[in-house]
Parts: sequence; structure tokens; C-alpha cells
Amino acid sequence: MSAPALILLPCGFTDESTAQVAHLLRGRMQEMRPKLPIHVALFGRTGIDPVSVASKLIATGTEEIVFVPLDLTRAVSPHPDAIAQVNTLRTAHPDRNIMLARPIGPAIELLPVLDFKLRQALSAVHVMELDSLVLATSGLGDSRGAALLSRRARQWRNHHHLPVQLAYADGSGPSIATALAALRAQGRRATAVGALFLAPDASYNSQVESALAAGAVVVSPPIGSDERLLDLIMARYAVAALAMLDDVVGPALIVSDVESEETEALLSGEFLA
Repeated sequence: MSAPALILLPCGFTDESTAQVAHLLRGRMQEMRPKLPIHVALFGRTGIDPVSVASKLIATGTEEIVFVPLDLTRAVSPHPDAIAQVNTLRTAHPDRNIMLARPIGPAIELLPVLDFKLRQALSAVHVMELDSLVLATSGLGDSRGAALLSRRARQWRNHHHLPVQLAYADGSGPSIATALAALRAQGRRATAVGALFLAPDASYNSQVESALAAGAVVVSPPIGSDERLLDLIMARYAVAALAMLDDVVGPALIVSDVESEETEALLSGEFLA
């Protein structure tokens, strides 16, 4: 039996920058696994929306499909639009096995990516010392994602021995200006922003403008098509594909493989070492 098709699914509004990153991810993954059918679906794009992409695959004989949401804030529950699209497909094709993997979420593997990109950005503007950090995200995510974001901020703080504030672009929590103001109130003047965004979309660009206007020394580039993100995508896909073999399909079509506290503690130790 051939492996299930993998469909990368950026969530929310997908502008050209997000589409470009998704296609870069697909290209790199296809080079690594040439026999695995990998595709990209984009919300709001006629002909390449999730239902259209999956329907075309089904029409050519594909029997199993795994969607992997490229959402960096939701950890367990995919975006409602993603769930609705998969439900539509399953209703229209009850004889096919269609799975929605859990989102990428604020995985601890992404913290070293933030560090790397932030170091590059600091080097470009010749900044040698910082006294504080802001971890900027697109939103609060689901409840597990929100908890993990808070944990990531603590881990980042412990790693760098600097105060860290969280900021949310969608208004679900403190804005980036509010986070920077809180650090200034503590006497911090050299603050860098680490951007937990997939692509340089409108939300990211707005955060960059707000951060620089509020006194941040630099904002890191988005995560983009980093190799560690590729590994996380394959991990989510593999868990969902294995669940198909075991006929494990939850009521919301979500396969959960959230790390245990013990596993995450080990990963955290590796990062913080």
C-alpha cells in the first residue's frame, strides 16, 4: 500500500508570502522523500483550496490523505476552518481515509530556530548586547497552545537569563507595544523581538513596524522553511498516518501526539544546556 498523501495547510488568510513558504517547504520535503505525494492547499484560493486539492487527488485514485496544519500557535485543535474543510471531504468521500493531524504548535524545537534568526538579525545591525526579549506570535492559539507559549517564554528567559515578554498580533493578549512598554518600565532599553511567525505576511510586517516604532532594536525574520520545521511536519504526518493503520480517528478528526511532560522536559534540557 502506498503512503498517504500529505497536504500542507497554512491556516487563516494566506497571502503570497505564506504561499511561497508553503511551496518552499513542499519542494524541500519532496527532494527528501521523492516517493511521497506532497501538496499544498491554501484557504480562499479557488482551485487550490483544501477541498479542491484533496478532491483532485481522490479523483486520481488516492485513498488516504493527511492534512498537516502549519499553525505555530495552536497545539492540539486545528483552526475551525480546517476542521470544517476536512469534515466536508469526509462527508463527500466516506470511502476514503482523510485525517487532520495536529498543528505544529509552539514546539520547543522552534526555539533554536528563533535564536539563530535573531542572532543573524542582530549581527546585521551590529548589536552586541541585549537586556530583554519579546516573543511575538500571531495569536494565543488554543488552550494548550497558550500554555505552551507561556512555557516557551519561560524557557527562553532561563536560557538567555533575560526577562521575556509575550506579545500577540491578533489582540488576544498584550500587544508588542505593550510588551515593550512593560520592559521599559523595568529599565530595559535594548530589547530584541523573536518572531514566531511562519512567513512575512501582513500580520508579521505590522508587528515589525510596531516593534521598531516602540523602540525594539531588531525583529527576527519569520521561521520560514527551516529544516527543523520540516522535521516537525513529518512527525505530525507520521503520527496521523500510523493512526490510520490503527483506525484511531477522533470525533474532531484530530490526532493528538502532544509531548508528555517527561519528553518535553528532556527536549527542554537539550535546548537549555
